[in-house]
Amino acid sequence: MRIWVKVFAVCCVSVIFSCSRIFAPDGFDSDKNWQVAESEYFFFYFRENSFAGEHIDSIKVIEESAYQHIVRALSINYQGVISIYIYDSPQDAGWDRMKAMAFPRAETVEGVYSPTGKSIGVKGAARHEIAHVITWNALGEPGTQFLSEGIAVTMDGEWHSGADTIIYLHQWAKKFMQEGKLPSLIILANNWQDVPGTISYPVSGSFVKFLLEKYGAEKLKQLFFKATPDDFSRIFEIIYGVKMTDVEEIWKMTIQEEK
Repeated sequence: MRIWVKVFAVCCVSVIFSCSRIFAPDGFDSDKNWQVAESEYFFFYFRENSFAGEHIDSIKVIEESAYQHIVRALSINYQGVISIYIYDSPQDAGWDRMKAMAFPRAETVEGVYSPTGKSIGVKGAARHEIAHVITWNALGEPGTQFLSEGIAVTMDGEWHSGADTIIYLHQWAKKFMQEGKLPSLIILANNWQDVPGTISYPVSGSFVKFLLEKYGAEKLKQLFFKATPDDFSRIFEIIYGVKMTDVEEIWKMTIQEEK
């Protein structure tokens, strides 16, 4: 595991950025060279004689646990079956770097599981993509990428970037605050693409984690599909009964206390 974290940390910055194209078409690799394994809530597709195939029992356990964590954490009634296509390498998937992708409409995820890097089926990268599938199908289309990615990052609870030893979300937000790089929440909600992904993903995860723990899942689920970039602050205040800027200050005080 320690070896994987080192490899994954180098690759994962690209992973999460490109992973969640939630408006992706419902078409996938036409290559039929797949073995298949089933569990309660998944079909796992993997290459014959692959590293993933050798570890498929472990992958099953980890992804089933991830599925249960998401539906419990968000109090979601979802019992769909998700297909996960596991490639041997980014090149096998036709990608130029390590990443994973979610296709929520088709309840399908694609990722890589190899000795040198994993973007699915391992702690720290088991929940993100399936969270997109589950939330889309259980709650509806997200109104903002801010909350769509924030929830997915929160479900994994970790963020790996480069050689930095920080992994926990509030630690990342605190780091950016100390460096003067912490964006305002309204910028993340209204202009997601204007903020570097190395900042937007862990910060959105930190704020969603805070909302979930302080105010619960029900309000977060309403905000998820009701708020849009054009009216995020207004909808936030209607749902939470308090101005978003006031909640933002409480969140900042919370992350300042993070050790």
